This record gives sequence, C-alpha cells and structure tokens, in this order.
Amino acid sequence: MANGFQNPYITETEFDPRIDTTLSVQSWVENPKYTGDPYGDELPMKTYTRDVDLDVALSDLGYTGIKGYEYSGLGDQTMRALEDVFGGGVSAFDYIDPTQGLYTGTSSEAGDAAAQFDLVRSMADYLIDEGEHSGYRHYGGYGVGVMPTDVESLKFESALPMVNIFDQASIAKALGVDASEVRALDAKMFDKMGSEHYEPLVENVREGATLDLAKALAPDVTGGFAGSSAVASRDAQARRAYDKEMRTILGEILKSRAKASQDVSSRIYDWQEIA
Repeated sequence: MANGFQNPYITETEFDPRIDTTLSVQSWVENPKYTGDPYGDELPMKTYTRDVDLDVALSDLGYTGIKGYEYSGLGDQTMRALEDVFGGGVSAFDYIDPTQGLYTGTSSEAGDAAAQFDLVRSMADYLIDEGEHSGYRHYGGYGVGVMPTDVESLKFESALPMVNIFDQASIAKALGVDASEVRALDAKMFDKMGSEHYEPLVENVREGATLDLAKALAPDVTGGFAGSSAVASRDAQARRAYDKEMRTILGEILKSRAKASQDVSSRIYDWQEIA
C-alpha cells in the first residue's frame, strides 16, 4: 500500500522531534571576592553553573531525516494508552544519525561517546551566548561548559512517533528491553474495534429478520379481516420480534467492540510493566 504497510492504521513519515532535556552549563566569571593576592584563598575567576532548557526541534539545528510513524483510526482510548507508555521521552542518540551535519567536531561514529558529547556541545552552542562560556572553553574544561552527564540524558520529548506498535523490535527499542519480551499489536485487533468489521453480520441478521417480518405481515389468506384486532396484534408482535432481533445483534457487537478495545489497552499497558 502507499503507506508502506499492508495496514491502514499506520503510515511511515519523516518528522521533526522536539528535544526535552535540561543542560547543566558552566561558565567562568570574575570573582568579586578576589583581592588581587595570588596566594590568597580566592581565585580571580570562579565557576558559575546554571540549567538551560533544551526545548528545541532538530530542524532548528539544521538536522533532517528522522523516520517515524503516524497513526489513524486507533481511537482516543488507544492513543491515550500509547501516550501513557511512550510519552515520557526516549534517548535521542538511539534515533539520530551521527553522520548528518549536526556535530561541531570530527567524531561521528555511531555509538561513539565523543560523537554524543559533540552533539550536546552543538546544542549548547545554539542556545547559549558564545561570550558566556568562551572562557570556560578556553580554560580547557568540557567544551562550552556542558557537564559530561548531560550526554546520557539527551531525550526526545516523546518516543511514540518513532515506535511502530505493530513491530516487536521497534517497541522493544523504545522500551529498552529485549524483543522477545514484547507482544506487538495486530491490525485485526483494531478491525474488531470498528463498526465496518461487523457490517456483513448486521446485514445478514437484518436480511433474515426482515424476511421473517415480511412473512408475518403477509395478508391473512384464511379470510381474516385485515383491520381486525387479531391482525393488528399479530403485526405488532411481528415488529417487536424484528426489533428484538436487531437490538440483540447490535448489543453483542457493542460488547465485542468494547472487549477488543480493552484487549488493545491491556497489551499496551503490559509493555509499561516490562519497561
């Protein structure tokens, strides 16, 4: 199909994820307590640390090419469950291609810690005034004053756009577990949540009930008076039988759809338990 899957509920896409991380940034500033005594307790410069919210999109940094997924027709309950499980963020390094031109240095090998740190530095350069941390860089610290632990916490604000919920490996990657621990969803589970799945059954029951009703409402060939109370009672009874048959099948369909929705939500929250 055009969306890359034999599945109407998912579409491949490229998107621009937002980064949800706070960087600890250090700068060197003049120490007002410095007296000029090179042998005193106070140094001429001191370290100033502050947190900077790194709430930017990769496109702001000139980066493109994150592949992901869009969903449709899953229902509000399912989408809420998916956000509950995958909306808490995911490591950006697992999804960013380090060979793209987002890095300020030369390290660009996948999984290379230096490349990861280089990425954090480039983001700090984007957000923080060069003059504020240039002294710290010159001093030979961690480069633009970003604390080393930040490379472990750089996250996208939501993992959901990068997760194929119909694929074990994709789910496991976002959860940080082995694929063997995960049961993916199946398109048939969502089919059972929609009314279209039951239309042939409804039509079949309606056809049979309509035929029964037509027979019951047929003219009385035994000579009964069409306007008599007996005929009217028979007609009313026939219509009640038709209505009951239709209500019964519709009620069963509602139960089946509700169960299908519950089965989907339960499987999604099962992922949360193993994460």
